[in-house]
Amino acid sequence: MHPRRHTPTLTLVLTAALLSACGHSDPPPPPTPPAPDATLDADTLNPAARGEPITLHGAHLATGDHVKVGDADATNVTWTDTDVTFTVPDTAAWGDNQVTLTVNGKTLTVPTPLFVGAKLNPAASTTNDIQTALDALPDHAALILGAREYTSAGATLVIDNKTLHGAGPDQTRVNGNVRFVVNGDAHVEMKRLTFVGDQFDVTASRTDVSHASTQSPLGAARTSNPAAAAGGTSRALLTSPSAADATIHTQSVTTRAPSSLSFDHVALIGSTSTTGSFRSNVISTDLTFTHSRADLHQNAELTATNLTVEDSDLNVLEQNPAAQWGATLDIATLGKIRINRSTLTSNGRMNVRTSLDDVEVHGGKLTVDAFGLCSAWCSNGLQISSTLGDVDITGSSVNVSAPSRGAAFTSSLGITSAAGNLNIQDNTLIHADDTLDLTAGTTYNNAIPVNHVTLTGNKEVSAGDGPDGVNLGTLNIYNNHLGTVTVQNNTTLKSDYRMDVHSGSGQVVVKDNPHIEVISGDSSKLDTPSQGILWLYTDVAGNHTPGRLDVSNNTFKLDGKLYAETARDDFAWSKNTVDVTGNNSPRVEARCNHANTCVLTDNTITIRDTHPTLDTRTFASFKLMADTFASSDAPQTVTVTGNTIVTLGGRTSTTAMSLGWGAATVKDNTLTSSGTAAFTAVQATATVTANTLHLFSGGGPTGDDQGLSLSAVQGATGHLSVLNFTGNTVSNAGLTSAFDEDGMGTLDSLTVQDNVGVRLP
Repeated sequence: MHPRRHTPTLTLVLTAALLSACGHSDPPPPPTPPAPDATLDADTLNPAARGEPITLHGAHLATGDHVKVGDADATNVTWTDTDVTFTVPDTAAWGDNQVTLTVNGKTLTVPTPLFVGAKLNPAASTTNDIQTALDALPDHAALILGAREYTSAGATLVIDNKTLHGAGPDQTRVNGNVRFVVNGDAHVEMKRLTFVGDQFDVTASRTDVSHASTQSPLGAARTSNPAAAAGGTSRALLTSPSAADATIHTQSVTTRAPSSLSFDHVALIGSTSTTGSFRSNVISTDLTFTHSRADLHQNAELTATNLTVEDSDLNVLEQNPAAQWGATLDIATLGKIRINRSTLTSNGRMNVRTSLDDVEVHGGKLTVDAFGLCSAWCSNGLQISSTLGDVDITGSSVNVSAPSRGAAFTSSLGITSAAGNLNIQDNTLIHADDTLDLTAGTTYNNAIPVNHVTLTGNKEVSAGDGPDGVNLGTLNIYNNHLGTVTVQNNTTLKSDYRMDVHSGSGQVVVKDNPHIEVISGDSSKLDTPSQGILWLYTDVAGNHTPGRLDVSNNTFKLDGKLYAETARDDFAWSKNTVDVTGNNSPRVEARCNHANTCVLTDNTITIRDTHPTLDTRTFASFKLMADTFASSDAPQTVTVTGNTIVTLGGRTSTTAMSLGWGAATVKDNTLTSSGTAAFTAVQATATVTANTLHLFSGGGPTGDDQGLSLSAVQGATGHLSVLNFTGNTVSNAGLTSAFDEDGMGTLDSLTVQDNVGVRLP
């Protein structure tokens, strides 16, 4: 019997069927390709009126769903793959509008704006033709001129609540006088054209041509009235926000004008070398200059609610050399003033003043230069001021200069905020040939403001025209009331007569300035006495408010005198280099009377007279005065360590320290003098130790000369005067005077021991 055989027929059939089924399945469909991005051709849009059709060209536009002309929705929109046609809506704004399309959820922007308005007849050639076309338009409408020159027909061109455009300031030129009328809620724009005439006016009506006066000369005196300081009569319209909607924010007020006038890519040119004025007296209108230029030769007066000047040049230059005042550029607003990346120039006076808001000058260049002007008594100047807001000048140059004509010419610059802060930062130049005032703080509505004055990162802040010049420069940096005055990280601060840095009732910080100079004359010319004076101080005026003085890491160079003073707070003077070299009793005085602490550490102070011989030299001195106090003052601490002090003048020169009311330490100092040294304890325990003194330098003592004076005076019960003079090295001193006032060592006492070179009588 044969074994059963199994034939795999069914298995083979099933396997073949499965393989056949797998081998003949359809592949998945490919993904749908994305729709190509829509594009627009770089077409230039021709001007169009409301209701006029516009066609744009491009590719893949058929799926578009929305067109906007500015902020208005276009009407009658039709789409094809290569074109979109629409009607300019009746609500489109007059003038330039940005056209945008939405295609497949993406926004496309037409590269050039669409001018919406009327087109002047190409045959028009005079300002009469322009006037006729303008008068035929409704209020707030726009007219565009051709690329040509339009001659003056004699009458003033009146642009009454209308917008006027050209083909470009180098292509469209309008000759003759122009009056820009702005009122109500009109927003009027002049764009891409040049005006050439004798007079340009901005008024609220076709017949209003009145203007406020700007003819009084700029005063350099300090004043509590910023409008008066700006050199003109104070205008009543600048004292109240009633002319515009105003919202008070702390001190400043934000103002909003109902109407506006802007100049964009516009040139305003005087028709001759002695003509061209611009006068605006519409206080309820915002005024804007953008990418524009003015070349005028008479006064320009810009009165507005808010003023903006961006990327523009405004030049107002008197060309008559016999003129007394030069030309005035007068800016006066209720609200904010912005001057960004722009140049403003005058050769007479310039005023930039606001009543309620801030003044901002960023990347600007403001210049008043009277060179070549005036043969009689003359004056020029610049005032930048705000009554309630801040004044902020950054990355700019502000310069007032004049020809060197002695007392016949005065030149001043004042930058001030009455109730706000003053910030002058990272500028290339802040300069006046005569007086430069950088100030804040004036009592306003019987309130005392807190003002901060900040000068940081400036390349040069200066007053005067140099040591040999005839204009004596005074640089004043201060606030009148509460707040901090900070002068820090400036490359150069200098004056050729006097410099004052102070706070009325606040603090003064002077730090990290590598070059502070007050040089009044050539010290080699002994017939020209040096007068260079620097005052650094706080003045509490009986208010008992903080008045700290912090002076550190500066280099000072003077030819006269340096005074540093504070009261009822801390005095800190450290790591400074001081060089006072002159011919008129040069000196340095540190006055710590009524101070809480008085600290002088690690300074190098050199005081020298420039006369040729010891016998002809004047008195050169360093004085530390901490000996005046009241019984209500807390005891103070005086620390004088690590200093090098040199006084080289005549034999009467001295280094003197009066140490009072508390505890005092004078240690590790090196003192050199052509004369004497003196230490006095006044109701204090004073320790003078480990110092090196070299006296009568250059001559030596003669006879019974007393080069060193040690005193303890005015001791009282509970407030003894104790002077310990120990462990010092003294050379060339002659005899030492030792004096305790009560003579018994009870209330006043001296200890003199372990010193080298001290000879007591």
